[in-house]
Amino acid sequence: MRVLIIGGNKFIGPYVVQTLHKTGHEIILFNRGQTKHTFPFPVASIQGDRNDLTLFQNQLLAFHPDIVIDMIPYTERNAEQVGNIFHGKVKRVVIISSCDVYQAYDRLWNVTTDQLISTPLKEQSALRDNFYPYRKILSAKSGDWGYDYEKILVENTIRSYVDLNSTILRLPMVYGPGDHSRIYPYLKRIDDARPILLDENKANWRSSRGYVEDMANAVVLAALDTRTGNRIYNVAEKEMYSELEWINRIAEITGKRYEIKELPHEKLPEHLQEPLAWEQDLTLDTQSIRDELNYKELYSSEIALQKSIDWLRTQKPDNIDDRSFNYDAEDIALAEACTRTLRL
Repeated sequence: MRVLIIGGNKFIGPYVVQTLHKTGHEIILFNRGQTKHTFPFPVASIQGDRNDLTLFQNQLLAFHPDIVIDMIPYTERNAEQVGNIFHGKVKRVVIISSCDVYQAYDRLWNVTTDQLISTPLKEQSALRDNFYPYRKILSAKSGDWGYDYEKILVENTIRSYVDLNSTILRLPMVYGPGDHSRIYPYLKRIDDARPILLDENKANWRSSRGYVEDMANAVVLAALDTRTGNRIYNVAEKEMYSELEWINRIAEITGKRYEIKELPHEKLPEHLQEPLAWEQDLTLDTQSIRDELNYKELYSSEIALQKSIDWLRTQKPDNIDDRSFNYDAEDIALAEACTRTLRL
């Protein structure tokens, strides 16, 4: 197969490239070339801005792709350009989406205050009624990609092309080498011999997660699916840990002594307060992709976490925001609040 990947140089993308290469597929990347990834084999590329994809239509079609994988479709316009160029010309388009399309995401972010939504979420679960989930925290003048980000419109647009077979993958919070957000805030405190302050409401919050190499495996399985028609799949680990369980697993793998202290939301220092409705879980039912594409994890959760922690120990963030690790404020909060040690 000849596979065109839009993106491909960051996080999940390189694992997709490597897996496809190992199985003998020909690959070409389309991206800006600003993020360099060194592959142990030659990979053809076209450099350009995906927001101007139609300007490169002739070059993209000259590759005669059988499959298009769009790793970074953020806006309705992104999806329109992919659909306009490739409809009727490729066997399948794979679109990377997110679990933030679900109504439960708005409930979690207090956009709605309706009754809690039952989880785990299936592919048929209700989607958000409100578009552009990040506009409330971004400005149009900032030029931030997130201002026009809307995966629901991406999904609807790509599925509107009747002569284009598409597979949409709704991913959870993804962790692993390349990510500093899911594990590092807890790992740093453990390594610094600091107590982890946890919102008592967040302690029992359950969410789905996915290890980066497993997510890449799902992308490849979807790309090589030879069936016609459109598909939507949730992708995530089978385990749906609470935040407390997640922290404990991280800490136990480090083998270090650690403390988790539970505080009421209002007693937490400002940098640890998150205005979310933690009573709304965000877990995914992934049985469909397991049944239809024989998807399964490549690694146990223990190995996935160990690989992630090993990477973080050698690849710490270049620019740590000191405000996120204001230990003085955390000490004051501990001194002022009546706390309960959960693990020691």
